[in-house]
Amino acid sequence: EYSEGLIKNKHVIPEKYSYQHSQRLTDNRHVEVIFDNKKNKIINIHKHINNKWKMDSIELVQDRLSSQLSLMLALQQASNFSYKQGAYEQKEFIFPVADGGRIKQYSFKIIAEEKLETPLGVLNTIKLEHHRSNQNEVMIIWCAEEFAYLPVKILQQQPSLPDYISIIDTYTKKLMSK
Repeated sequence: EYSEGLIKNKHVIPEKYSYQHSQRLTDNRHVEVIFDNKKNKIINIHKHINNKWKMDSIELVQDRLSSQLSLMLALQQASNFSYKQGAYEQKEFIFPVADGGRIKQYSFKIIAEEKLETPLGVLNTIKLEHHRSNQNEVMIIWCAEEFAYLPVKILQQQPSLPDYISIIDTYTKKLMSK
């Protein structure tokens, strides 16, 4: 899975998304999504079934992967995560995402602040929960304050499939030269 695009005015502007999956699910899928931002169109290419179609785009639409980068930027811009009077000041982040041939609303809800043990040591994280639209799939994401809210652990839970856990084991900061 990968995403290409730009960051402009603290917003992610995706240009291309590619997803290939063949191990965890029973079907083999290879999908590419091209964002034609000049024409406000999204082109979906399902290579595994030789199918292609276009759909209208909307402002600030994301792909499935760039929505996580958008979440990082939103967490960086949020003013305060302090737990006050039983709730977080900003507890939910919603992004429009081109997924499955239509625009869906991806919602990420803060559920806790947590110290997380990782191969990089103990990190201060914001723990978020994401439910996929009309599905029983749940994703829990831990974003580390120390790394500009980079997701450092992701837990995916789907009925009738084993849990899938990704956890950071290395981090290298590279400075871009002009």
